[in-house]
Amino acid sequence: MRRISITVSIAAISAITMTSITPALAHTALVSSTPRNGAILQESPKNFVLRFSETLAQLDRKQINTMKVMGPSKVRVKLNSMKIMKSSLSTTPLQPLTSGRYEISYRVVAEDGHTLYGVIKFSIQ
Repeated sequence: MRRISITVSIAAISAITMTSITPALAHTALVSSTPRNGAILQESPKNFVLRFSETLAQLDRKQINTMKVMGPSKVRVKLNSMKIMKSSLSTTPLQPLTSGRYEISYRVVAEDGHTLYGVIKFSIQ
């Protein structure tokens, strides 16, 4: 009887320990984007918005979260300054985009220190 009680106690402690560790092991992920990956648009997007699963880190006077947009022929699209709103990074193009294929590349750092890189592809007809 005592052996069963010890086994149950160990199992309960293990379960509690594993569930309390899980959030610490989680990494930042891209939740959604505007435009979405693979989108085929009829007109230039008015803005670019990336939403993440974690709050983004911010440091005074340092741009640690970045987004750049490359257009047809690998020409970099000029963007307005970026805004961070908790777990979102957003910006707007300085001029409407022309037809062609585009890539949004990003690098963000969550408050927990995890860094995430990625690319979103879309095109304009």
